[in-house]
Amino acid sequence: MLGKDRVRYHNHLSGKYRQALHNQCNLQLKQRKMIPSISHNLRNYNGHLIMQGLGKLPDHEISVIPNTMEKYISFSIRRRRNPITLKIVDNFQFLNSSLKKLVENLDKSKFSTMQSCISCIILYNVIVHDCNVFL
Repeated sequence: MLGKDRVRYHNHLSGKYRQALHNQCNLQLKQRKMIPSISHNLRNYNGHLIMQGLGKLPDHEISVIPNTMEKYISFSIRRRRNPITLKIVDNFQFLNSSLKKLVENLDKSKFSTMQSCISCIILYNVIVHDCNVFL
């Protein structure tokens, strides 16, 4: 039960009220500063396309861990006015196989969390059954 230490928890970016919380719980919550994103084989074609698009965004800061001048292991994107950074990492660097092969090697029972999410059913079917088509 919430007592006298109840506070209004709100989103610090939008200001929208979310719920009532204990003051101590509210103080422990922090805005995430970095959002991780995994891209398979980013170093090759995908990274090149993403960087071409990012070059057209004048109000963004981009930091890169390059492999060569045109191939990237990882890069981070941050709007100058926003404290949140999107970090994109190439998982092919440590999962050195095709996505199809990686999915085939998984035990299908490990997809139980994904199967329980109705919005994930289409993605699950594409990954597990069609293995040659990825979103």
